[in-house]
Amino acid sequence: MIVGAGEGLGLFEQGTDLTYAVRFNKQTFPLSKKTYDVWQLANMAEFDSSELPEELQVPMDVVEQELRALSEQGLVLEWPTKPSKEFLAMYTLVPKGKIVKYENDEWVFKELMNDTTIAFDILPTTIWRLANPFWTFETLFDNVVSITGYDDEEVIELFMKWILHLISRGFISLEKG
Repeated sequence: MIVGAGEGLGLFEQGTDLTYAVRFNKQTFPLSKKTYDVWQLANMAEFDSSELPEELQVPMDVVEQELRALSEQGLVLEWPTKPSKEFLAMYTLVPKGKIVKYENDEWVFKELMNDTTIAFDILPTTIWRLANPFWTFETLFDNVVSITGYDDEEVIELFMKWILHLISRGFISLEKG
């Protein structure tokens, strides 16, 4: 699975030009419309690279070229189901949105820029609450295990799936640690 890192800024004015951009590690990366479209699909965390040509209605070689360019900038990465220690030490998570209420044993999250809400149970809410740019995945994971009392092996797969879900819903962005 391909995942987008950073936060999409959409279309904005840069000097006298309109451009698309992604903010990642306190840097702004201007992108073409085509490249930004590839990044947006990657940031949805729902596709592998073989599915992107159909979604974008472009040939595979175009998608591969765009993915290479994004990968060189660190804006997309292959998401592991069982991450290595190196991977866990490499990235941080930045929470977005806010919790607006607690009902039916779930926390209801709201995006800041619109009225979209979604309810999450304890594990994704704990990940979101502990996420910050100062803790790597490794530190965050250790704290989630400590708080929940789950075994490392039990929670790592769920941890990685919930992070993907939070990224795809726009409640967390991925940054380099």
